[in-house]
Amino acid sequence: MNPRGFWEPLQEHYDKLLAAAALAALLGCLVYLQYLVGVERIKFARFKERMDEMKPEHPQAEAVELAVYAAAKVRLEEPPQIEPWTNALLFVPETRVWCVDCKRPIPLRARTCPFCKAEQPLEREDDPERDEDRDGMKDVWELAQGLNPHDPADAAVDSDGDGFLNIEEFRYGTNPRAAEDHPPVTAKLSVKEIKAHPFKFLFKSVLTMPDGSKKFAVNAQGDRETFFLKMGDAIGGFVVEAFEPRLEEVETRAGNLRRDRSVLRIRQGEKVIPLVLGEAVPHTEHTATLLSRVDGSEFAVKPGDGFEIRGERFAVISVDMRKQVVVIERAVDGKRLELGKLPQMDTGASGE
Repeated sequence: MNPRGFWEPLQEHYDKLLAAAALAALLGCLVYLQYLVGVERIKFARFKERMDEMKPEHPQAEAVELAVYAAAKVRLEEPPQIEPWTNALLFVPETRVWCVDCKRPIPLRARTCPFCKAEQPLEREDDPERDEDRDGMKDVWELAQGLNPHDPADAAVDSDGDGFLNIEEFRYGTNPRAAEDHPPVTAKLSVKEIKAHPFKFLFKSVLTMPDGSKKFAVNAQGDRETFFLKMGDAIGGFVVEAFEPRLEEVETRAGNLRRDRSVLRIRQGEKVIPLVLGEAVPHTEHTATLLSRVDGSEFAVKPGDGFEIRGERFAVISVDMRKQVVVIERAVDGKRLELGKLPQMDTGASGE
């Protein structure tokens, strides 16, 4: 038998064989699917039979009668009162007061009169505004925080050691028993003093170097040292930015003279100060000393400086010598706060 003769028909009709195999597989799947459908129908029929066999324990539920509940609720809210003239030998009446409206006797703690429904005034111990020891903290708040509403001394105590007194925690609505919950640190930040400092740099002369570049002699007033600077050099936080040669005619008895009034400009941030050759600068800088009453720390600052208190960053915006006020900006939200010499806590919550 020739094997080649066996495979040749298969090679010629392989596509038909594959189609036949696929058709057979499809028919098999259809048969199996029909079988599964039949099984599910049988299961559903059995389930329906079991459900039909089940009988409700209470086929018809009766509506709940609310009259009994309503009557009990009324008795709880308005308990029956024993009249004061009813057989005093057998019954001892509860302590009562007169209603402010109808003048009938009502329970001592009644908020409304059970007869005329008039609102009754609060007892002193139930008043949310009551401050028995007059320490500035409401009794309700002191009791909730574990303080003594009869001891005025606890207002000046720092119960959690966070640097804020209990009275300060009360005013800001924070927890006097949790150190992490405290008023803003700026609430106890104030201005200790503000000092004025005359501008100390004096432009003395200009030197032309062999290569044609220029150096500028700047003297620090009060110091004997003279600094020779070129463009871009720094001195005392300022950077030499520009030089403008300038000659002006000045009238004298001997006639008109040409005077050198060249200008050297120095910059610190956004502040540019012109130094005129040989003339003192009519510019005064102000520095402020800020005092944090949380821990007693002090900060010597001027406009543009930054400082940090308990992890919070602040930037100094301005220092006003006349008003004795320093404006700072909180880094976390950009909010600007005004600090004065008076303690911020005593002037309200302006330091938030």
